[in-house]
Amino acid sequence: MNFESNFAAIGFAGGITIDQLQASCAAVPETPGVYAVVRKSEGPVHFLQTSSGGRFKNRDPSVPIAKLQARWLPQAEVLYIGKAGGSGQRSTLHSRLHSYMQFGLGQPCAHWGGRYIWQLADAKHLAVYWVAIPHAEPAHVESRLLNEFVQTYDHFPFANLRR
Repeated sequence: MNFESNFAAIGFAGGITIDQLQASCAAVPETPGVYAVVRKSEGPVHFLQTSSGGRFKNRDPSVPIAKLQARWLPQAEVLYIGKAGGSGQRSTLHSRLHSYMQFGLGQPCAHWGGRYIWQLADAKHLAVYWVAIPHAEPAHVESRLLNEFVQTYDHFPFANLRR
């Protein structure tokens, strides 16, 4: 069984495109959890010179295309895994994904993680999935998923720059 099969077995819901979530995150639950950005397209990837992401703390989220190419894993559908909430955090899947979507629209939001997504030419067509984790630590589930991804692909997902 590959990583994406395990991912589906965990019970992720959603599958809403970034374009739709940037218009409204109403379908995303107000609970802690884990989310993932997925690219189903088998077409070639195209990177943008400049990120559509916001300048948080006046930092430019753009990176050189060569850096993006070096991180790209063409065989992996999952591009980013993130978490929301948990011990000492008030964020929910809804608030965290709303912030992430606003960052992608160029707003200066505090969602620096996953910023490489915003240099993909087809970013608006990527799908976002989530799983609510109201009674456990989202950080533990996120860590487990990242470890499984690394075991499968020998690398972190494209837009995960640290654990």
